[in-house]
Amino acid sequence: MKIDTPVFGEIKYDENEIITFDDGLYGLPSLKKFVFIENNDENFHFHWLQALEDTNLVFIVTSPFIFVQNYDFEVPDGIIEKLGIEDVKETTIFSIVRIPEEVSKTSLNLKAPIIINSKLRKGRQIILNEDFEYKYYIFDKSLNERK
Repeated sequence: MKIDTPVFGEIKYDENEIITFDDGLYGLPSLKKFVFIENNDENFHFHWLQALEDTNLVFIVTSPFIFVQNYDFEVPDGIIEKLGIEDVKETTIFSIVRIPEEVSKTSLNLKAPIIINSKLRKGRQIILNEDFEYKYYIFDKSLNERK
């Protein structure tokens, strides 16, 4: 299979590479199918989630654990069940990255992580009850103290 995207050009993918979000993402309930595009540069920790239903939409994502030391939360049992997670090792957690014009203000959405069952290729974005930020600045961390 293949799609033509404005950012990456033509992307070829197999059906078994599609990550399905049964409920879509927050604010985008109709977008349910994505392809994960991995960045293989070990020094660049950002990857992409390319929407298949709207090829103009691609999210930059990263592991929040790389940038936030005390980021820890419980995934609700209902979500574990819906995603069919049997082992934590088959789970990947991402935060959506926002890169504004002023790159030093790049931020992660820690409040609404994306949880993916890598084995079954099922994903879900959840909103945490814990007191995490929608905008956690990763390069200029002093901006986090001004809130």
